[in-house]
Amino acid sequence: DHAVLTARCIMDPFPVYQKLLPETRRAVTHVTVDSGRLLDALSIANPMAKQAPTAAGVVTVTVTPEDNQVTVESSASDVGDTAVDIPAVSVKGEYIQFDANLLFLAAAVKSAACERVELWFTTPEAPVLVTGFGSAGYKAVVMPVRVSR
Repeated sequence: DHAVLTARCIMDPFPVYQKLLPETRRAVTHVTVDSGRLLDALSIANPMAKQAPTAAGVVTVTVTPEDNQVTVESSASDVGDTAVDIPAVSVKGEYIQFDANLLFLAAAVKSAACERVELWFTTPEAPVLVTGFGSAGYKAVVMPVRVSR
């Protein structure tokens, strides 16, 4: 029934976390997409992603600027493949494929709590920065997953 709370004030400066965030100015691909559509696509891809024997829980996000679309794909060799195309609000830059943990990407998009999110890609092997469209305060980093193809 009794609790003891101990606190300690640390006087050191807070770590410079901004160095860990991908820089938007270095992005080779920048896409703005409707949050609800992206979350729906991730939800559709989820059953296949969970059953993939070599990369469980992984989805491939492909941005195709010439088609102004984002494709969310997952596959399980013994069950089948899922690919969901969603129109992007805007795409700037190059074609890119990015493999990510489905749950981490969905959490980043959902936590933005915005109608639209922006995805900032530098390379397929580097983290993607997720920001809320029009919300300067929200930033999330989703790490890539290495998948052998």
